[in-house]
Amino acid sequence: MSELVRMELFFSLQAYAGVVHYEFQTEFDNQATLYQLKHKINSKWKIADEDQNIFFEDGRQLVGRGANSLQSLGLQDGTKLIVKHALLSTWSAVLDRSSSFQQTDEKQLKKELREDAKRLIEDLVQARFFSTYPSFGTHRFAIEKTFLPHCDRESEQMRKLCRIHFKELYGKQVKVTFEYRKDGTVAGCVCVLDDRSTIRRFFVKTHHGARDRSSNTEYDIDLKELFVYKFLQELKIGADIDFIQGGMVSNYRVFIASKEIAGFKTLYFIQDTQPETVGEYIKCVNQMLFVYSVLMLADHHTANMGIDDGLNPFIVDFSIIGDLWV
Repeated sequence: MSELVRMELFFSLQAYAGVVHYEFQTEFDNQATLYQLKHKINSKWKIADEDQNIFFEDGRQLVGRGANSLQSLGLQDGTKLIVKHALLSTWSAVLDRSSSFQQTDEKQLKKELREDAKRLIEDLVQARFFSTYPSFGTHRFAIEKTFLPHCDRESEQMRKLCRIHFKELYGKQVKVTFEYRKDGTVAGCVCVLDDRSTIRRFFVKTHHGARDRSSNTEYDIDLKELFVYKFLQELKIGADIDFIQGGMVSNYRVFIASKEIAGFKTLYFIQDTQPETVGEYIKCVNQMLFVYSVLMLADHHTANMGIDDGLNPFIVDFSIIGDLWV
């Protein structure tokens, strides 16, 4: 067995063009694992393991299995590692959408750019991207501010349709109120139903695929995302779903309402607050990753997967990729 040797490693959080955001240094045993190193980065900069891109100073990417020792991966005393969030390209896409939004006067294009940017920002918020790079937060809020007049109109429409839908479903006596999402994103809302005996919560968002961009008509609704949500519900690996259609307000607008899962905790929350228990959920994680793979779904990060009180796995969000849907 190799002798344990302490080594000091240096970490630099960067984004673009070598600009350093934060740095720290710490010691590891040379037989410590890549998993332990990633957990340390997560604890410092709130980057989930799967969202960490780690590089040597010469540009080579640090790649290996979680159980690989740091020594076997070529790390030694004094090694400096460059850390970047894997969703930096998503942030670049947000900036691109924002720039295009301000440069065009075409109403339809502005709408598509706004909805796309909102979806991308939602992905960044779920991955805690702005906790990693708080300096980007100011720019994010400035971008969202340019969308606010449009978002306010959409939010008003969403709430109006939620009231109509849930009162028809649960009775006129049910009290319908709304809360802001705790993650701070402007996309969607929390709809709270109180019939004096039961309180139900639904997380409501705009259907990403409403008005499929591949279609020549603005009234076609892309059914792929809607199908997967219902399919996951039938597999009992997804939340109970209601689709709220625009009706007289809009023939093509659909909102997706996901019922709150009792005792639900995201894998990110578990990893962040109870890291010693992560190993207990390996079977559940493998089940969820299998579903993502078979259905050709993306966005399988730890904020989109979790466990309920009964240790049952749940997928709460995704995006669709792959030829299965062509």
